[in-house]
Amino acid sequence: MHFCLFLFRKYKLDPRSCGRRPREKLLICAESAKRGLTTLETASAHAESLAEGIDLQAQVTRARFDNEVVGKVRDIKEIIESVLENLTRESFKKISDFFFYFRQKTGCINGSHTQL
Repeated sequence: MHFCLFLFRKYKLDPRSCGRRPREKLLICAESAKRGLTTLETASAHAESLAEGIDLQAQVTRARFDNEVVGKVRDIKEIIESVLENLTRESFKKISDFFFYFRQKTGCINGSHTQL
């Protein structure tokens, strides 16, 4: 979202309405910046020819990223907490049984598949 706002402020361009390709380039650029922020305090984002010949070159700090994400994390946390509060012992047992059955049938243990 940060890069979308950056492009809109600087060029009056909304890449989300320009088609699939600019959105995909922007997502790849944002993912790259996000990975960079795991080890660095700032990350740069580069995308060539996003739309109408506009190139994106921007910097984002870890503090800015955290500020953008904190609201979404809080919303997800509230949803998970409300689901867990409404979860009864019986429904938990059904979910647990389903995953146990699924693991037995597929041979999937901790995300890895074994040959049967």
